[in-house]
Amino acid sequence: GRKPADGKREVRTSFLWPMDLEPKNGFYLDLAGMSDMLKPHLNPYVAIYCLREGKGDSEVSRITLGAEAMADEGLTWDSSKAPKTYGTYEFRLITNQQNFGKTKKMYFASSSSNRSHLNQNAGTQTSPTFRVREKVKDALSDGLASVPGGFYHIAYDAKAFSLAADSQLVACVDRICDKKSIDATIKKFPPNDFNPTPHLIHYPDIENCTTTQLQIRLLTLQLLNRSVTNLLPMLDFSVKQGMSRLTDTVRALRTLIFWSTKNKLWMSALQDTQASGHSRMGNVQINRFRSNRLKSQGKCDVRGTRTCFGQLFRKLNKMDVALFRAGKGMRVWKTEFAGEGGIDAGGLYRELIFVMCQELQSPQLPLFILCPNGREQIGQNRHKWVPNPSAVEPLHLSMYEFLGKLMGLAIRTTSLLSLDLPSIVWKPLIGAEIEESDVVAIDRLSFKLIENMQTMEPKTFSFAADSPLGLDLDNKLRVVGIMPGSQAEKNGLKRRMKIIEVAGVKVDSKASLGEQLARCKKA
Repeated sequence: GRKPADGKREVRTSFLWPMDLEPKNGFYLDLAGMSDMLKPHLNPYVAIYCLREGKGDSEVSRITLGAEAMADEGLTWDSSKAPKTYGTYEFRLITNQQNFGKTKKMYFASSSSNRSHLNQNAGTQTSPTFRVREKVKDALSDGLASVPGGFYHIAYDAKAFSLAADSQLVACVDRICDKKSIDATIKKFPPNDFNPTPHLIHYPDIENCTTTQLQIRLLTLQLLNRSVTNLLPMLDFSVKQGMSRLTDTVRALRTLIFWSTKNKLWMSALQDTQASGHSRMGNVQINRFRSNRLKSQGKCDVRGTRTCFGQLFRKLNKMDVALFRAGKGMRVWKTEFAGEGGIDAGGLYRELIFVMCQELQSPQLPLFILCPNGREQIGQNRHKWVPNPSAVEPLHLSMYEFLGKLMGLAIRTTSLLSLDLPSIVWKPLIGAEIEESDVVAIDRLSFKLIENMQTMEPKTFSFAADSPLGLDLDNKLRVVGIMPGSQAEKNGLKRRMKIIEVAGVKVDSKASLGEQLARCKKA
């Protein structure tokens, strides 16, 4: 900034990107880029208005733009005309003519979705809003002393946003753009068109933010996504956590990337890896009578030969995996049901996929079992299925691998699989971390038991130093027997309890227990 006669640093702000100011302090208002719009008009002036909800806006002061100010593309606002009270303000550039003329289209956040930055009927152009408040003396404010006005809001308001708040803002924008069928880019969804008010009830972390803050934060996220778009094709997300710092950083920011950004890369990857031509696997004959007999008998197809899934596995698993890389809407095989009439024009293909999903989520196949919440009829997600921990034979692992091929085929062809898999299953497939909520979602009982064990406090029992314990212990000092009439029985000791310390000294074996008991007798 400039240095006035008193030697203090002059505060600079911009009409297009005003920064927050302190009350009763003068400043220099930068009008760079606006002089060409002012030349055709007579006696234009800039005014400061205080914005008050429900009470109308009030003018604080005004300065006429003379030839010198136009040539300098700015004017000095002394402390006598500066705002004196806290509040929300804006600059207004007012001309004496009704038509303001041609203006450049600018993207910035206005104080309200209903207030336009250009009001041609009144010959007035308004700036984005700024705040007048006491200076916050912290490291961030000191570091922003030389930041241009437009970037000041981006940096200062960042303190109001956490990763969760940013994620909710991205989710809100994705929701709006999905309804409008547009991308969340600056060009197609400019920040000043963003009106979050009707949607904030669904996003509590950003509910108390102002429209201006959310619009400016949206611009920041859009710029981030623009940079990430060029970066994503160069990253290998198949590498494990900790092998690439850059990949790990982008993974951590996955919730800040708009769906339109992800979808473009995703569709491009599918297109680049699609198998050339229209290769098919031929006709596949499936015997549904065999599968139905197995179901009526209540048996499990452990060898994968009788269910529809098992029959398809036997016929297609050894084929080239490239044949599964089909395009959208394609069918890589034609289905024939043995002993049943019908020509596969798409219906039999979808019927087979539906039947296989039913078999996978039933006792007919050994691959999946009902989640603990479903088996115990407790908590939520009782209908979810999880991989069977007992299905570890090479054949079963091959069947899991074949199911993975069908998942990839479903994604590519959009013939989706109706599988009810909980987040604890699909999160590892996309490289996301499993959280406590994922475990509770399928196994509430076990998680509650673990919580109780973690909060369990040890019990204290007193014995005479010269009397026997009357306990039978295993090698881990767990109680397996109690002598009738002994002090242990009278004190209320029970089987399966474990001795962890004696007289304040930890013990972990029968030898250390004996040594500590001997010390207690001597004492």
